[in-house]
Amino acid sequence: MYVKALYADEIPKRGEIKVEMKKTPTEDHSGVVGCVLSNITGATTDYGFGGIPGGKFNRRDLLFYNAPIDTDVRFTRLDTKKEIGINYHPEKVVNPMQILMSAIGPDATPEDKKTFPKRFQEMVKTVFENGNTVIEVIGD
Repeated sequence: MYVKALYADEIPKRGEIKVEMKKTPTEDHSGVVGCVLSNITGATTDYGFGGIPGGKFNRRDLLFYNAPIDTDVRFTRLDTKKEIGINYHPEKVVNPMQILMSAIGPDATPEDKKTFPKRFQEMVKTVFENGNTVIEVIGD
């Protein structure tokens, strides 16, 4: 979804998107999200592929946490400087904490624990099926 907003019909190139996260890597699930976005975009903090001699294809210093942005995540094309923001709201279609607590909370029954994996996968499926509802794209 964000790729289409940034590139329209062009083919994106790994390592040519700067990724900024509003939260620190240890806040909520931002570190996990950052890792996933790193795998998709090629962007890394100070680790990762440093490029070939001469610096070409360098992926370092393209992923930033604790960024002063108004959205959950911001993507910026390095070639055109076009940027978009993304907000993620799974609570519009599911209640992730309720599903988690039903399995690990003090009232969790053996049946709740047993059925948790299936219920979790159903939640993930619901989020994917409602991408246009849970993901808000801000920008062009």
